[in-house]
Amino acid sequence: MASKVSKALLSRGFFPKEVPPIFSSNQFGEKTAHLRRKRFADSDKWTSCDSFNMPHAKMGRRIAAVVNPVPFFGLAEEISSNWRKIKSIYDKSALSFSRPVFNGAARAIGESNFDGFREALITRASGHSYVLHADFSRFFPTIYTHAIEWAVHTKKKAKANLKLPKKKRAIHWGERFDFYVRNMQDGQTQGLPIGPDTSYIVAEIVASAVDEALQAALNSRISGARLIDDYALFFETRADAEAAHSALTKAAADYQIALNNDKTYIEEISGPSRESWTYQLQWAGEVKSWQQQRRALLRYADTAALLFTQNKNQAIGRYAARVLSGQLIHQRNIDLTIACVLRMAKISPGSISVVARFISGYRKVGYKFNQEPVATFIRSTLSRALDLGFDQEASWCIWMAIELRIKIPKRIVEKIVYSDSSIVVLIAKYAEKCRLCSGVGQGVLGKKLAVEDFHSSNWLLAYEGAMRGWFGWKKQDITGSLLEHLANAGVHFMDLGAVTPSAVKVKSDRDKNKFLSLNFEDFEFEDLDEFMEAEADVDVYGSVADEDEDEDEDEDEDADEDEDEDEDEDDIFKALGY
Repeated sequence: MASKVSKALLSRGFFPKEVPPIFSSNQFGEKTAHLRRKRFADSDKWTSCDSFNMPHAKMGRRIAAVVNPVPFFGLAEEISSNWRKIKSIYDKSALSFSRPVFNGAARAIGESNFDGFREALITRASGHSYVLHADFSRFFPTIYTHAIEWAVHTKKKAKANLKLPKKKRAIHWGERFDFYVRNMQDGQTQGLPIGPDTSYIVAEIVASAVDEALQAALNSRISGARLIDDYALFFETRADAEAAHSALTKAAADYQIALNNDKTYIEEISGPSRESWTYQLQWAGEVKSWQQQRRALLRYADTAALLFTQNKNQAIGRYAARVLSGQLIHQRNIDLTIACVLRMAKISPGSISVVARFISGYRKVGYKFNQEPVATFIRSTLSRALDLGFDQEASWCIWMAIELRIKIPKRIVEKIVYSDSSIVVLIAKYAEKCRLCSGVGQGVLGKKLAVEDFHSSNWLLAYEGAMRGWFGWKKQDITGSLLEHLANAGVHFMDLGAVTPSAVKVKSDRDKNKFLSLNFEDFEFEDLDEFMEAEADVDVYGSVADEDEDEDEDEDEDADEDEDEDEDEDDIFKALGY
């Protein structure tokens, strides 16, 4: 199983899920065995993360990371070798709804079980009078990397091991996790990079250890739930809730995690749940004509806008855009629906990928729509995003321009040279290759690359630019750098044949050519589902019930291989001075 887990993380868990689909690590994953033989991760060199500025799920912004492939490869291998042990740590939490699951979909790790969490806020509150809401303060950015080893092996055992003479000291696998996480971030001992799936796995290890400590402190089964760093714990009396507040504060502090005082409070259980807006945004039942659908679309967009005004939560726009993209839209309503999803993208900039998926899908099935409002949205949003350094919006606007063959004006292209995002600069360079713009430059690296550039905060720009011969660089510039083995293996991190996954498609049992020859405007509304179907959202969470079933079958036969790998890794770490 070790190889399966590692390959999944390298292939589908490397980039933040918010980047456009042209950025892919599939080739990285395909070379897992080759890179393992080359001892690709055998380096103690500190590396920097490429940054990617994106909207926070609720409000504000956050910085995601595109980590250097060398320490990421090492951490992925460690997770693979110790996956059974990691699952046993997760098993100790009776609260978690964010347990990482290898679901085999678009990502290595499926999204957290939001629906299960929302349901638990009702079912587990039953019979109780008080709820303790608690939230870790800036969870990922503040995790103390040494606390990873404490969560795995206990703080007492880790510190006792540290006091031993160096030659007698054991090399715990939790310590190796710590090593690779630090090497991703210039040696920093604070924080996990946001974006790669490995960080969700590591964060859940620490959070599960906090859960275990909390459960032991209260000496009873807790009724409640946790989603990543968000707790809702239920009690019969306020005194019990206050005791749990103290216990949780101490349990978290033992791992150097602080609670967010603004989001931690006790209240009586009454009224709607905090996420009740999701129920108000369910699609309003069955519609039987394109005219009814038109009215339903207008009502829905206004409802979403009103709920956003009331709640100031960007997740509302993204949720609404997903719901809209899940409907089968009549040709007569396509321009209106595009206007609605573009409105959701204004409310929630993080929904721009959902918008792209919707437009791409209906374009592929042959719908005709007015492209000018989309072009206006792309150009205005791109210009503002480049001014503000909003990388997700900028990169997705360029990607939509590429797919829709929309020209990017020179006045906007001139701003790209000031971007420090490798993602933005590289995708803009590809747009130039597609003849949608000209004069794309970069201003963060020199005219001639140095070996240090390949472990810098713009390693992706240096590597992919050199591999493709862009910006006057060449593949030979990578020789002697940390990424030389990747280059020699022919690994690229851009898939120039990528397309946006569609929100809708022609049914597999239908003749697509015959379908495309039809006059969609004259289509009977009730016949839409005879020919088309909505595609499941690529972000949908995998079934917990199916967790790792196939992988478990292979665990025994991989056990000996894992032991051999552990011995090799110990030798490596000893050679590095550990």
